[in-house]
Amino acid sequence: MTAPALAAICHYDLLGYPDPLCVRPGEQVRIHVSSEKGATRYHAELVRLICGDDTPGGPGVQEARVPGVADHRIQGRRQALHIGSFGMMIPPATTFDATADFTVACRILPTTPAHGVPQTIMARHDAVTGRGWRLGLNADGVPVAELGGITLRGARPLLAGCWYALVLTHDANDATARLVVQALRPFPAGPTGGSWTADIGPVDASGLPLTFAAQGSDPAALLRGIASTHFNGKIEAPCIFARALDPAGIAALVARGLPDPMAQGLVAAWDLAQDIPGSRMVDVGLHGCHGTLVNLPTRGVTGSHFDASAMAWPDRPAHFAAVHFHDDDFEDARWDADFSIDLPHDLASGVYAARLTPEDGGMVERVVFFVAAPRGKAAAPVAFLASTATYMAYANSHYAVDMAEMEPKRGLWMTIGAPEIFLNERRDLGLSPYDTHSDGSGVCYSSRLRPLFALRIMQRLWAFNADTHITEWLAAEGIPCDLITDEHLHAEGPAVLAPYRAVITGTHPEYWTTRMLDSLEAWQNEGGRLMYLGGNGFYWRTAFHPQKPWLIEVRRAESGARYWETAPGEAYHSFTGEYGGLWRRLGRSPHRYVGVGTIATGFDHSTHYRRTAAAADPRAAWIFEGVAGERIGDFGLVGGGAAGSEIDSADAGLGTPPHALIVARSEAHSRYTLLAPETMTSSIAAHNGEEHPDVHADMVFYEGPNGGAVFSVGSIAWAASLPHAGHANDVARITGNVLRRFIDPTPFPTPPWP
Repeated sequence: MTAPALAAICHYDLLGYPDPLCVRPGEQVRIHVSSEKGATRYHAELVRLICGDDTPGGPGVQEARVPGVADHRIQGRRQALHIGSFGMMIPPATTFDATADFTVACRILPTTPAHGVPQTIMARHDAVTGRGWRLGLNADGVPVAELGGITLRGARPLLAGCWYALVLTHDANDATARLVVQALRPFPAGPTGGSWTADIGPVDASGLPLTFAAQGSDPAALLRGIASTHFNGKIEAPCIFARALDPAGIAALVARGLPDPMAQGLVAAWDLAQDIPGSRMVDVGLHGCHGTLVNLPTRGVTGSHFDASAMAWPDRPAHFAAVHFHDDDFEDARWDADFSIDLPHDLASGVYAARLTPEDGGMVERVVFFVAAPRGKAAAPVAFLASTATYMAYANSHYAVDMAEMEPKRGLWMTIGAPEIFLNERRDLGLSPYDTHSDGSGVCYSSRLRPLFALRIMQRLWAFNADTHITEWLAAEGIPCDLITDEHLHAEGPAVLAPYRAVITGTHPEYWTTRMLDSLEAWQNEGGRLMYLGGNGFYWRTAFHPQKPWLIEVRRAESGARYWETAPGEAYHSFTGEYGGLWRRLGRSPHRYVGVGTIATGFDHSTHYRRTAAAADPRAAWIFEGVAGERIGDFGLVGGGAAGSEIDSADAGLGTPPHALIVARSEAHSRYTLLAPETMTSSIAAHNGEEHPDVHADMVFYEGPNGGAVFSVGSIAWAASLPHAGHANDVARITGNVLRRFIDPTPFPTPPWP
């Protein structure tokens, strides 16, 4: 289908998100909705979602209405989205408005100076009346200062990726203004900067808010994220003096950056190396004029003093005293809630949705959220772990459109569809950590306070939708199973896992925080039994914001399959100070927890497993009871087989236990199933057009401490084979055999050491 044809069908009438995403019975969920038509009336009801696969040949969407809860008819309205980050503060009049003389200064590194639109760096300015002052760049990237209807303009555009000092002074007595631009690390024989002056009378900025990296004159609007002329780039050491510095004072300030807090006439100086995990701009001056960062600009980034002598911002914060602003940053849609759902105290845990049905017959919207079991209680001996951090990481990704190499011949189920077209047109819905910002820098953060297409029922079996094959199979088999979530596991630790004898992962539990991994390890050491029914799991270290649980952070340091690379010196999470990247690179490879780890990726087709000799070992033979053939899973909804998409293999050198049994191994992958980057130390190891001998998924079983055990399939495609032939297939039989044995309280015996 052509792009214009797709565009004609990719309109979504209702868009919504829940807050919170992860709840428990008896708690409340607020549902925030925008009607894209502006006035759609809709019916809202609560449903339990059993299956979210609406692909041709799949089980179909399966849901059950929860009677007596959230039965509403609501008049919708369009709610706006405002993207782009900036800083702001409401200046105290007694401090900021006491004199007409002032100096404004900062250091900047522009990333898109010639952006075709003006960009603001610092301002107290009313764009309508022209009152106040503004320091920024014009559409061509030339530094400009606007004061009293006069514009001071530099001589040439700034270079992207270079540090500059900017200083603006105004002397009311002389009625003059001066703009100074100085390159901090000029190229040999290149321009170093200059100074420009103009005759300018009184400048009145009284009562106007102070903004950084954007402008706006209405404080209430700024707090809602509404600003204009956003700046792409880094800002460091912004400061304001209540006097016009002379040339010697300007030169000293340019050389120093952040001024002495006791400097004469200093009104405020913001040290952006402080409170890096937070959203404050800390004023180190005497007046405590702290600012607020809006819409989540990137912190923990290198500043003008960075010299690679320290690569971690907690070790030398002064080298990371910058904030990277983007015109497409996003934290919170800030929509009003249309209605709330008070969950019954006896509501069963599971996947739920507010089902929104337009009265005019438009497309149904399901606002998905997760209801975990009551804290410390279990209604079943087994729990399904919903990978909410992974769902957030994929969020509203755009790589299917943005990356030319994601072409159909290499990705039969990665082709562009209506959701991708819609997201491409609606970039104001925010980006994902698989995207890059408009200036080319990687997206580190993701927020759940917006409509998340990764949680939408759509014809793509990935992450959430693929995971519902497991919940559908459990329901079809009549196996009681609680639901728990990443977010609860991170917030509450091992207590979330403690009530359960067995835990089932989803198809792609890729993003894990340190506390999540610590909690899993502690539970396993106490005898927990883990069924890893996916691939590419436990891969990227992730961080939740310490005060804002709706935010996650990913720094893609070193190696790994990634769509952008962390800049030098920016590999440490701003939320936690932890080094980012692959858990494998951090010495905690997934092999230690599930016996396998990522080996290869291929999106053209999936294949089957073949039993190994170890399948007959008495320790594992029960896994295959009722399974007749040697080939397993030569069918499925993802590529036609149970082994594919992203696959994992065992590796004793990376932590697969020596007593682990590889009971089956996949075979016959295509030459487009490529080794993961971290598995290679040289391009010589890459494919030569034939199947690589290391490219296979391993099905692994082994016993753990205190009667526990692990069963891993090492394939994202495995669960998509569960529905085949009405669940009467060997993939479902093996999964059921393992689950029933894992639920059985009989301890697994300690195996003989090999």
